[in-house]
Amino acid sequence: MRRFVVFVFLGALALGVGAGRAEARSFRVSQVPSGGQFGCGLCHEGGRGGAPRNPFGRQVEASLSGDLATANVTWAALVNLDADGDEYSNGEELGDPTGAWRIGDPPPQRNTGDPNNPDSFPQPCGNAELEDGEDCDRSDLNGESCESLGFIAGRLRCAIDCTYDTTACSNCGDGTLNGREQCDGADLGGATCQSRGFGRGELSCNANCELDTSLCSDCGNGTRDGAEACDGPDLDGQSCLTRGFDGGTLGCDADCGFDVSACEGDPALVCGDGIRSNAEECDGADVGGASCGSRGLGEGELGCRIDCTVDLGGCTACGNGAIDPGEDCDGDELGGMTCGELGFEGGALACEGCRFATDGCEGGAAGNNGAGNNGAGNNGGSNGGAGSNNGGAGDGVDGTSGGDEGCSVAPGRAAPGVLVLWALGAWLWWRRR
Repeated sequence: MRRFVVFVFLGALALGVGAGRAEARSFRVSQVPSGGQFGCGLCHEGGRGGAPRNPFGRQVEASLSGDLATANVTWAALVNLDADGDEYSNGEELGDPTGAWRIGDPPPQRNTGDPNNPDSFPQPCGNAELEDGEDCDRSDLNGESCESLGFIAGRLRCAIDCTYDTTACSNCGDGTLNGREQCDGADLGGATCQSRGFGRGELSCNANCELDTSLCSDCGNGTRDGAEACDGPDLDGQSCLTRGFDGGTLGCDADCGFDVSACEGDPALVCGDGIRSNAEECDGADVGGASCGSRGLGEGELGCRIDCTVDLGGCTACGNGAIDPGEDCDGDELGGMTCGELGFEGGALACEGCRFATDGCEGGAAGNNGAGNNGAGNNGGSNGGAGSNNGGAGDGVDGTSGGDEGCSVAPGRAAPGVLVLWALGAWLWWRRR
């Protein structure tokens, strides 16, 4: 019998330990470059699985999606972050500054630093001190510049491997297109306004060796764009008649404006000349003194269409003193509503922006004070109430404290210590018999 109890004790101990290991999240260590150097300490304080997460561990947790117990680390979401705030990215500290490492790749062959320790960073490159074999180190460029390295201008930088980074250096101004330049002087690399998607114009190069399209125009591409009245055959549905003439053929000139030379009738009545005639509601900015208010609307700016009819699109109904669709009220027109109708005890209801303003109402509006989220809950006690289905009493949300991922034992499994105590109690009971 004694052997049986000892066997039960050892079996329970092995079962407890095995259960803890089976639910560990140690697989995530191998999903981060150089993770094997730190183990669970990469994500947990003191290097203990189940301990509170350190700064890098919290960033890992935030990157997980789906089932937190099985979700994989998304390294691309972490590589450019700086967990310890030492101005070295997580990628730089773990030997993968560019994020090129993938799960399954061997550890990067670079010096590493602890992403949770601001006093730890890759050495010696990166310590801001020029060492043998380094071109530069952080801000120490060893007295070199873009110009001293043969470039015309630019800003020399130091790469993460302590070699010169000349990507921001430039030969802009030597008249030859090279490097990251779009152009250089008259050398446009064969680009034209048309190749840049415009209809016509003259492409040029600015002082920063960037293409300058300011003299390019969409006019000439056969499609009316932007502020163009027309473009080639595209007259936007206009004709001599819509332009105020008696007849004829409307055309489009080289500047994408209407050509009325073939129209027939009184040229003084031409729509689009900026002068409102008696037959026109408006012409350009001349709206004949009309406004949104004179048209029975509220605020806004009255416009003029291309056919010299008034455009009300810039006007709003709010402010015309009448309740229109979508408005609670308008000015003094409250639609018969009062503070009392809105559930207050009294006071003066007002209207602001065509919405009820209850600042002048007195007494609180009646609400719904029935049992709700503050009472008994069925999901662990929402807002602290008693729960019954998912873990008993809650601490504010669903009756759980969030648990712990990483290298912790999964919820719902007996911890090794509990199983050991159970086995010990069974053995003592047997001894007393």
